[in-house]
Amino acid sequence: MSICIACGALGGRNGEPCGPCLATLAPAPEVRLASGLVVRGAFLHAGAARRLVHRLKYGGLPGAAHVLGRALAALVPSDATALVPVPRAWARRAVHGIDPAVVLAREISSRCGIPVVAALRAGAWWPRHAGSDRSRRTAPHYRMIRRADFGLVLVDDVLTTGATLEAAAAALGGIVSRGLTATVASRVGGGPPARPSGLLETAWRHNRGCGGDESPECRLPCETLPQSSRQWFVT
Repeated sequence: MSICIACGALGGRNGEPCGPCLATLAPAPEVRLASGLVVRGAFLHAGAARRLVHRLKYGGLPGAAHVLGRALAALVPSDATALVPVPRAWARRAVHGIDPAVVLAREISSRCGIPVVAALRAGAWWPRHAGSDRSRRTAPHYRMIRRADFGLVLVDDVLTTGATLEAAAAALGGIVSRGLTATVASRVGGGPPARPSGLLETAWRHNRGCGGDESPECRLPCETLPQSSRQWFVT
């Protein structure tokens, strides 16, 4: 027995999350951004997934990338030709000593064999976006430094408003086929609630249980969920 990579409690095995943490990993829905870019996320940004991203992004813990990268590798589209990490502003990279999207892209590549292409360069700095809605965000600036063929897949750590991925896709000139992100955190194009919350996870588990049909197998009363959430999570 070892320490859980997500919560630090005893119970994880071989660098994996413990049982209680695994139970909080809820699959994220596919999201289409305003620009038309389709993004696939591994997990909702809650519970253990949120802690894993934080440990990777601010703690530089490579084991977190193993868990997240394994889930992302299963989402790589069949027509992908290269993985393009969305780079971190170099000032933050210097402070934290890691570029999470690069680490995730390399982890995905090691599992599916698709090459990683450093096609983008980030600016020096922009205001921190965590917890801000789109109206308060400063669009990040990227520059294409290497041309590539069609079929590029952008890789990032967290999807919030989608502004970062859209800026990266625009810098590449519209040759991006998909986006991949470790977690999906907030409202994007009519998606889930604006901030990670119990409602988001509850609504998803409700849909997984009964698909919104109030079947006996579902332990979550449908009337406890706002109609907008019920509609969005039923596919």
